[in-house]
Amino acid sequence: MNAALVYAAQWLVPLFLAPVTSWLFNYSSPRLVLIACELGGVLLVCVIGSIEITGITAIFPLLVVRGLIDVAVKSGRLIVLRLQFPGERLKQAFSINSTSFVIGMAVAGLMASAIVHRLDLWSVALISSGCFALAAVAYASLNLSAASKEMEVGETRPSWWRQLSVLRVDHFLRRRFLLYLSP
Repeated sequence: MNAALVYAAQWLVPLFLAPVTSWLFNYSSPRLVLIACELGGVLLVCVIGSIEITGITAIFPLLVVRGLIDVAVKSGRLIVLRLQFPGERLKQAFSINSTSFVIGMAVAGLMASAIVHRLDLWSVALISSGCFALAAVAYASLNLSAASKEMEVGETRPSWWRQLSVLRVDHFLRRRFLLYLSP
């Protein structure tokens, strides 16, 4: 039951709050939103790591916020890639970004499985928050000024709701989407 609640908090609820992230990136600088999300992740992980866990319901709201931040960061990375690498270069940039993300997740999973039994929750939270802080520094180092002239702040980007119209037409894609939502 707890695993289902964590899944719902971190994936399903933020999925339905995706218009909020779309609004953030439409009316703010993608770079600043990403920095704020990562710094929010630092704070949130430290709070989760420091509270006395008495059950999943105690941290459920925090997991929802963490899921929303995660969805925002994933969306924001794609927006930043599109701003940095226009045209044909976008495919290569997306491939490199995706590959490094998958490799990073695999290495982090292996390292975590090797040391997690030796660490307390607060130590895990500190390591995790350090990773978020590094990501914030990386986003802060981006120079989007030249690239953002192509897409000014406030310019309409494809909204989540408009993208759902594709699901009405493409039955295969709709089934894949529904399978993705099922735990």
